[in-house]
This record gives sequence, structure tokens and C-alpha cells, in this order.
Amino acid sequence: EMVGLSAANIVMLQNGDEARQSHFEAEAQRALRAGGGDYVKVRGLGMVGIFLLVYVRAPLVPMIRDVRIARVRSGVYGAAGNKGTVAVRFELLQTSLCFFCVHLESGVQRNEQRMAQLADAFRCFEGAYPPVLAALQHDVCVVAGDLNIRLDLPKGSDADEHLRAALKTADSGGGGGVGSGEGAWRAFLQYDQLYASIPQHLKPVGMIEGPIAFPPTYRYVLGSDEHDSLRAPAWCDRVLYRAVGTRLREYRSVRDLRNSDHRPVAALLEATLLGGPSDKGVLEDAVPQRKASILFDEQELRSCGGPRSSPMTPVRAGAAPKAWAALVAPQEPPASSRWRHGTSVYRF
Repeated sequence: EMVGLSAANIVMLQNGDEARQSHFEAEAQRALRAGGGDYVKVRGLGMVGIFLLVYVRAPLVPMIRDVRIARVRSGVYGAAGNKGTVAVRFELLQTSLCFFCVHLESGVQRNEQRMAQLADAFRCFEGAYPPVLAALQHDVCVVAGDLNIRLDLPKGSDADEHLRAALKTADSGGGGGVGSGEGAWRAFLQYDQLYASIPQHLKPVGMIEGPIAFPPTYRYVLGSDEHDSLRAPAWCDRVLYRAVGTRLREYRSVRDLRNSDHRPVAALLEATLLGGPSDKGVLEDAVPQRKASILFDEQELRSCGGPRSSPMTPVRAGAAPKAWAALVAPQEPPASSRWRHGTSVYRF
């Protein structure tokens, strides 16, 4: 978290600690500049201990419109922001994008409560005025943060001890083959509560997660690679995304950042930008090193006298016919020693 979740902070810092947020933002901008990119902040948004930053490349700024924000408080029966969600949505060309930073309820026995909080987060723009798309209707929708997912280990077994032993073997260089430490800890993903929730809670709304190839992100002894002996290891920190129109390029934990009892995770996603014929030139002028390939919807091709058979890309249900432009591919987020647990940074 950006701040400790004391009673005073929960009451006094409902929108987060502005001084710490400003400091983190400055560090994020410095890291982006060091990576050779010219980025501009679209919006930053905090709530108690969580903080969300969204950046775009500077040439794309004139193409952004209708930026909206939302906070969903899930703590103390919806009255407190120690748990909950912050969200930023906007449109880039004719593409709608929605990003979440979440911190859900903790505890092994509270998975259904976590899934209910996630469902509440997806309703965050209901009743907005002027109206905007529901979160799950956006062309690009990403959820990142501490989902607090736990493992349902068999009761009365020594599974927890076996998992800890597997993690120690992997950390000591036991390799990654079957029977090695890494191969052994992977077997414990079968007990992951989010995996078990996919059919009921994620698949129906079109959200997915990439394959997990990193060890549990919780709970570490501060400053070390050793898991806390008081809590069962778990993959608490996750990234989810809308299955249609988004492709996962990389999904990993950042294991060399040890200033939290969690290990942050990072995902590199590639999406598709929607745009009309006039947007192609705008995009190529803004980012000349990239070429925007436009695939027209068949109905639009017919209306402008184009061929009756052409490559087709499905459009959102109920959407007006529109063309599709290839994304200016995002680069990998830079690792920063200033990363704080409970912070999500998106950039394009």
C-alpha cells in the first residue's frame, strides 16, 4: 500500500496520500524518460493505499477524449476505502479503454466476497453522466493489483510445508524441470482460488489471465526472498484482461524489489486500436515509425464502394461500423526501486 491501513489513514486519506502519490509519479516519469520514451500522464487516481497512473506517448495526447474516473469503496460494508477499486477510462481514436487498480478483501475464506467486490468494480461507471460504456464493454479492459487470492490447500494435509520446501529448493537453484523446486511449486496452482473461480466469475464476463510462470507473490519477509512463516504463500497479485482484442506478450513478477511483503507483477499487453479511414493518417503522422494497417468492416466497405469481400474483424455488439487500426505497441514497463505495493501503472 502507499500508506499503512490504520484507522486514521482510512478516514483522513480517502483519496490517498497526495504527497506520496506526487513523489511516486515523479519517479515513474523519471523511469519513463530513462527508458527513452516521451510520455504524458492521462490521469492519476488514489484511494487510501491504492494508486493508479495511466500514461500515453506524447504524440497520442490530442487523440484522447472523455477521460472519466471512479472509486469503489469495498471496506467496512462499502463505507471505507481500505479495500476497493480505482478506475480510469478514456477513448483513444475510436477505441475505449478502461483500467483498474484493485485491493480486494483478504483471507482464505473470503474468496466469494472478493469475487463480489470485483463484480462491483465492473459496475463502477453505471449511472455516470453523461453516460459512458460499462467497464466490460470497453474495447480494452485491464484489472491489476492485489486481488488477495489465496490457496485452498487440503485440510489436515502437510501441503503448506511441501510448498515452502519447493520454494526454498527453487530459490537455491534447484532448476525448473519436473520434480525440481520450480516444477513442484507450479503444482500448487491447482489450489488457486482464482483458477477455481474462472468458470463462474471470469469466463462469463470475458476476462482472462495469462499463464503463471512465477512463484507466489505473497507473503515475504521484508528485504528478503524468504516467505513469511505465519502465512501460507499465495499468488495474491494478478493482472486480468479482456479476452477479445488484447494479446499477452509477457507476464512476470518483479522479484528483485524487496521493499514490500508482496512481489509486484507486470504484464505486457498488446491491443488493437479502432479508427476510421481519416484516423490512419493522424496516427501515422503522430508516430511515423509505425504504420497503421486498416481493416475495414464489410458494411463500411460497401458504403464507400469498396470490394464486397475483404478481411473481417468483429466489432462490438451494437457498435457503428468502423475500421480497425493496428496498435502502436506498448513497451515493457521499467522496473523501479520506487515501486510500491498497491500501485498500478499503465502506459501506451
